[in-house]
Amino acid sequence: MSTLFINKDLNSVFLHLNSDKIKKKPVESFLTAEEIHDYKKIISESRKNEFIAIRTLLYNYYNHKGELYYSNKKPKLKNKSYISISHKKEHVIVATNLKNQIGIDVEKIDEKIIYLKNKFCSENEIKQKWKTSDLIEEKEFLTMLWCAKEATYKCLENQENIFLNNINVSLSNCIEGESYVGTDFYRLMFFKIDKDYVLCHAEKK
Repeated sequence: MSTLFINKDLNSVFLHLNSDKIKKKPVESFLTAEEIHDYKKIISESRKNEFIAIRTLLYNYYNHKGELYYSNKKPKLKNKSYISISHKKEHVIVATNLKNQIGIDVEKIDEKIIYLKNKFCSENEIKQKWKTSDLIEEKEFLTMLWCAKEATYKCLENQENIFLNNINVSLSNCIEGESYVGTDFYRLMFFKIDKDYVLCHAEKK
């Protein structure tokens, strides 16, 4: 297991694992019978790796089985901590928080996002690029906005009829900002992973 960082300011623990480098061991050692049943039904090898990576992180951190379950398609922990999960390509990241509802999202920086910007960003959000850094390319800036909206969405208890363009993002710089949906506000923090990936952490205020 790799601990990405423990950020006291955010009250969150971030756990990171490269799913392509999982050391194979008997799944019976850290999966419950129900999880083994679910695992065997997965066809995709990459999805199997993600399934194992998530539970490996939680097993190593909490040191017992069956901590993770899902309610209304959202991950939950039996120890009552808040949790959010994100994976992209080989990167699997889990964040837990004892105090507040959180959401995380990791995305690879890619030119393709430039052609999608008008589908998930408002004109005012796009104009915020000057607040970040002249050194940040448009594709990275737009990836930050995408991650911010996805992470905020994961915070919501009621996700029905909420789309990315319903989530408003205001960036202070290339490290932090805030988002809001209706009257609810969320603090945003951004991090880089392996230079090509952006991670956003959203925490309800």
